[in-house]
Order: sequence, then C-alpha cells, then structure tokens
Amino acid sequence: MDYHKLYSHFYDKTFIITKRVIISKFKKAKVKNRPYEKFRNDMLMDLRGYIAEKFENVLKGKAAESYIIFKNRHEYVEGDSQAVLKQILEEEVLNAFVYSQGYTYNGFVADLAIETCLNDIISHYVSHSGYYELVYEQERYNYIFLEDFKGISYESSSEFREMQEFKYPSLKEEREKANLGNNVVDFNIEVEKGLGKKKKCSSDENKMLAIINIFNDNERALLLSVFNDQLIKNKLSKTPLTELVKLFKIIGHYEDLSIFTEISKNSTFYVKSNKGLGYYKSSSRKLELIDSTIAKLNKNNISFMIDLLKSKRLDLL
Repeated sequence: MDYHKLYSHFYDKTFIITKRVIISKFKKAKVKNRPYEKFRNDMLMDLRGYIAEKFENVLKGKAAESYIIFKNRHEYVEGDSQAVLKQILEEEVLNAFVYSQGYTYNGFVADLAIETCLNDIISHYVSHSGYYELVYEQERYNYIFLEDFKGISYESSSEFREMQEFKYPSLKEEREKANLGNNVVDFNIEVEKGLGKKKKCSSDENKMLAIINIFNDNERALLLSVFNDQLIKNKLSKTPLTELVKLFKIIGHYEDLSIFTEISKNSTFYVKSNKGLGYYKSSSRKLELIDSTIAKLNKNNISFMIDLLKSKRLDLL
C-alpha cells in the first residue's frame, strides 16, 4: 500500500473542500455586515473545535504513539518534507501503530492528513490575517489561496499591493512616481552641497525621496515609538546600521514641527510617538496603521522593523 499517496489524496481533498467552505463563509459574513475581527475569530474558533473533536482526540485516543511520532517526524527523518512523509508513514509510524476497535491504519493515515491540512490552513491564515482582512473588506474572494506565496511574503505579492493601493490611493501615486526611474519628474528639491553651494537632486535621488515621502506622520510616529521601545529594552545591538540609517531618514521627515515651538504634551507627533499604538482606541485602526507602514517599509528593505511590526500585529489578533 502506498501510504504517502493515500495521505496526499486526503490532504488535497480536504484542502479543496475547506477552501470552498471558507470562501462561502467570507461571502455570508460580508452580506451580514459582520466585522472582520469577529468573523475571523469565530471562524478560527469553530475550525479549531472541529479539529479537536473530530480528529485530534480520535488520533490521540486510538493511536497515540503513532500520532506523536508523526508530529515529531523531522526528529526521525531528515530531508524534503514529502520524502520525510513517505518514509515516516511506511516505517516508524506504521511500526508503532496498533490495530484497535476497528480503527485501521488506512483510516489513521486519512485522519492524519485531514488534521494536518486543517492545521496548516489555520497557521497560514493567522500569519496572513492582514492579507485576508483586505480580501474581506474588498470582497476579492478570488484572492483566497490558503497557502503561502512562493519565495515572498504576502506583503510583497502583487495581490496585496493591488488591494493596498485600492485602499490607500496615495500609495499607487507614490509608487508610480518612484517607478519613473530616469524619467522621474523633477520635484525641484535642492540639497546643500559644500559651502553654500546647492545642486538639484538627481533622478535617483528624486526617486528615493519619493519613496521616503510616502510615509505620513502617523506612520513615522509609530516607527519612532517601536524604535524607542527597543532602545529602552536594549535590543538593538544586532540591528544592521544600514537599516537604522534608513529608518532615521524616514522618521526625520516628519511634518509636525510643533515640538520645537510648544511644550511636548501639546505636540501631536510627540504624543503619538510616546503612546505608539496606545494612542488609537480601535483595533482596526491599529491594524490598518501597521499594515500601511509595513507596506511602505517593504520598499526600503528595513527588515528588523518589519518583523517588529508583524509581531505587534499578531498581538492584536
């Protein structure tokens, strides 16, 4: 018996059915005007409960040893995930299986495949919640893939960029300016060079300035707040200096100059920087701010800050 083939059959079948069900849930919830957060939390809770009741409890109760070995399969076999699956199902897991109460090894493999597929979908969904929030808001159900983009983060996908630009039209305008390359519009921005001498920005400099200027003060304040938290915790020692220099340039372009003319508590930018996400009451507003900031940071390759913001995003879910 080819147990790997059996496993793959049930995994693939489960994926297709679950995708169809989730798309249907998206549509029904949207018609009923359910807030995304409630819809997401209810759906994940129902799915986790279904997995536990129908599969996890059965697998643990009827074939605990084989189940544990399968869960820890990479401790037994190294290599490509599919090769590991094939070998572990035909050797260690099979050898540990004990036929019990009519529960066959074929049934066990099928249950394993279904449970694994559903858990994989949950893991993917949780890590891509920002992506699916936009899908839900804009009813772009053809963008529900339930599997990771190959070789890139979802923030770098064309689908995510399209939805972000639909939600924030200014992003598209700034991207088009940045993509003009050598034909970029001369913004007539001048930089000082030497003793009192000035020279116009080159095409490349204008291009980079366009990328830097797409951030608004809310996003700059968030970046400063997150940076300050890490500084206080002394967790920046391994951060590449190149990324810090880029970050300082972005933050330093803030437009609210009231900090120079008023006491700090009256400066909106200072207050936002001091409170960070705590400045905003709505979770959806916090998530929206994080998402727009990450989308813009991707253009600048400031990975340490992107990772920190993603972590904060997960804390809000």
